[in-house]
Amino acid sequence: GWEWGYWLNDVMSAWAAWYPNTDVSDDVQAYEILVQKMFNRLLISEINDVTDGFLSLVAFELENVESIGLSYLQGWSNWDDLIQIYNISFLKKSEKFTLSDMRNPLVNQYYDDFLEDFLEELYEELLFLSDQMSILQYDLDSDNGHYYVEILDALKVTNYRSKQVKHNYNAVKLESEAKLKQEQLDKSKESIEAIEQIVVRREMENKRTILNITQWNMPNPTSYNYGYQWPVNSLHYIYRDYQLSETVSKSEDLCFMSVNSLLSAAKDTDVRDDIYDYFAISE
Repeated sequence: GWEWGYWLNDVMSAWAAWYPNTDVSDDVQAYEILVQKMFNRLLISEINDVTDGFLSLVAFELENVESIGLSYLQGWSNWDDLIQIYNISFLKKSEKFTLSDMRNPLVNQYYDDFLEDFLEELYEELLFLSDQMSILQYDLDSDNGHYYVEILDALKVTNYRSKQVKHNYNAVKLESEAKLKQEQLDKSKESIEAIEQIVVRREMENKRTILNITQWNMPNPTSYNYGYQWPVNSLHYIYRDYQLSETVSKSEDLCFMSVNSLLSAAKDTDVRDDIYDYFAISE
């Protein structure tokens, strides 16, 4: 895979299958053994510190990011907004409150009571883990260090994204206070610029140009297309969130920064027919 750190999935899956550690009854302990084995291949020293840092990251993401956190960090398209706004019953609605939802006084209260602190804690914890793992990169074996740096870059982007999301929501919260809102938008833009630098550096590591990869359709050297790499290169969804936080009403424009057709994306025939019926669209 071309995703950052995808080699990690491959290595851990292969080792788990080849060395299942059946003598270890605890799944977490078995996982820790494999993680330490992996970093032992990459590092000269500080293996325990790096292993502990990585395991802390995994534990944090399992508890926070893969639940409510993921819905706020992931990309959000115009069709996601459509589902939220019109509450289309046959499509799954996210638990996330969108930037558009922030105009609802009840959502604003939820933001004050919980979400603001949650987004802040998400950012602070990811920043702490990123800083800790960055310090340890200087003990890397120069021949294998690029593998660790790839993991670290993915973590940094996630951290900057969490910071950007936090400032986007703060900007909408401060809709009526122009100066304070602009301060939040400026901080959001700083995060985008930091992400752009990392993306450019990572793409330089590719053996093929990013333009070549993002234009792969079927057939290609693998079993699926790579169009999903384009949003990473362009930061499309990150910029979309930024522009929505500037003018929240844009989320009600169903064509705003639209790059996906809901009708063509709906592979389930019944769902597609429901969509046609809901919007009275004639084929």
